[in-house]
Formats: sequence, structure tokens, C-alpha cells
Amino acid sequence: MSRMSGPSAVLVAALLCALLPAAAQASRRISSDPSVPDSSRVLGSDLGRVPTAALPVWFGVDNEFALLRNEWENMPRTGSRARFGATIYVPVQQVGARNWTSVTYEEDELEARGYVTWYDGTDFTYVPVTFPVPTTMFSVRTGLDRVAGSETRPSAFLGAGLGVGFGLFGASLGSDTRHWTSYEFAVRGGLYAYSSKNARFGVVGLGVVGYRLAPDDLRDVIAEFQLGVAIEGALQLPKRFVEPR
Repeated sequence: MSRMSGPSAVLVAALLCALLPAAAQASRRISSDPSVPDSSRVLGSDLGRVPTAALPVWFGVDNEFALLRNEWENMPRTGSRARFGATIYVPVQQVGARNWTSVTYEEDELEARGYVTWYDGTDFTYVPVTFPVPTTMFSVRTGLDRVAGSETRPSAFLGAGLGVGFGLFGASLGSDTRHWTSYEFAVRGGLYAYSSKNARFGVVGLGVVGYRLAPDDLRDVIAEFQLGVAIEGALQLPKRFVEPR
């Protein structure tokens, strides 16, 4: 292969230095020209971005704490309670109203009491003992809210609904795991603050009254009031799936 002479190499380098800025300027002019089709702006800053549209459906997660609750009969609570929930909001045809459906997961710990008995040959001896019993509960609730302010951007809400729960007692001292079912009526309300058009924070209060179907003598009426915080966002989909063509 023949090598390029000195003057030729200098000439080629000068031509490249002159052509590269012109090519870059032409590329910028094409990408900013509205008459140029979008398919030719492959080097634009919007490459890879998919335009989205927000739907009137909101989804949120929350964490609430029980401020008031009745105790299990003969089984007081001993551990801190954890409750996490997810809620979806769907508009309805009625003005100023929406449907809500929530799924929650709760953990608790109870203290069971009993006796250890043995026979020493002449008499029985009874020694009282206590042991922890962990519980887990899943519940589903649904109902309607009345909203204050704009339906698309409410500032507060108040509603009610019905729910059903399924809980498990953790096995302890070799006993089998047992379960219970609860049927509930719930009243809820809250306030919203918006961080953007499609995101908001809420303070939520929830009151629950119901009946617990549990084994043995643990059947009882339940009453509870919870207060917590929620983070919610509007459901967004690509515009090509939402807007008519």
C-alpha cells in the first residue's frame, strides 16, 4: 500500500476540518425543521421516549397504624402490628363519586395463656404459662367515595364499603395452624396534597366494624380505627393505546 505524501495528508485533514462542522450544522437544522418527518430525526433528544397519556384510574399504596382496636378475648396483643395495603380508584357514572377496591396484608402477635400439668404420683401440679401466637391476615374491601373538589383532582374524600378477611394463627407448642374469617363494614376518609399532575400524597383514616368467625371462644365483634399515609399515582399508558387515530 502506497503511503500518502505530506502535502496530500495536510490537504485531506484541512478538508475534514472544514466539512465536519458543516455536517453537524446541517444535522441540527434538519432535526429542528418541522417540515422534516419524525422518522428522519433519529438523532433527536426524544429518541427512546414514548408519549404517554394519563387515565382517570389511580393506584396507590398505604401504610396505616391502629390507633383504637378491641382486644382478642383471652389473648392480648403483645407485638407491634404491621399493615400494608394497595388501592385502585375507578371513576363511576355518578358525578362526584368513585369506586375504590383495596387489598391489605396485616401481621400481629397475640399472647396465649395455658397450663403445664404433670402428675408426681400423688397429685397433679398446674403451672401457668404464656407463649406468643403470630397472626397473619389478608382482606379485600370495596366501596364508593364522595370526593370534594374536581373529580380528576379531588382534595378530600369520604366513603364506605364492605370487606371480607381471612386470617391464620401461627402454630405454637406443636398445635396445628388454625384460621378465622371476618366480615366488615368500613368507613374511610382523607385529604390529598399533589406533588405533580399525576402524583399525590394522602392522609387516610379508616374505621372498621365487623364480626370475626374464629375457633372456640375467639368469635367476637371487631372494632378498629386506623390512621395512615398513602402514595398514589395516575395510571399511564402509551398514547397509541389510548387516543383514537
